[in-house]
Amino acid sequence: MGANQNDYECTVFIGNLPFVTNEEELRRHFADVAKLEATSQGSAHAAQDGILNVRVVRDPVTHIGKGIAYIQFTSKMLMRLAIEKKTGSEFKGRQIRIKKAVAPQRLEKKKLRKEAIAVEKEKKKEEKD
Repeated sequence: MGANQNDYECTVFIGNLPFVTNEEELRRHFADVAKLEATSQGSAHAAQDGILNVRVVRDPVTHIGKGIAYIQFTSKMLMRLAIEKKTGSEFKGRQIRIKKAVAPQRLEKKKLRKEAIAVEKEKKKEEKD
């Protein structure tokens, strides 16, 4: 995925994947989301899978999957539909988790806020003692 800020607007994070999986298998598992959306919208674009990019996160040395992946859809509607219809679905014998992807910068800010709260709690605890 590129550094484009909009990438995260239409991207899902997928967890609990088997370590041995590939991008094509994931694409096939999610391809019917576009068909569901096209059916509900009465659109004739059901043939397209609505997926721009699939990325399985792999160990840089062994190239074995880490059990997580990202899928970027062509629209927010497809992303929402994927979360709604595919969360908890079975993929290669495992029940997958799906959430809206979050930009790494936002995750870092959240981590820093949690650390600051923990420091404040520790200070208050020390003041009581």
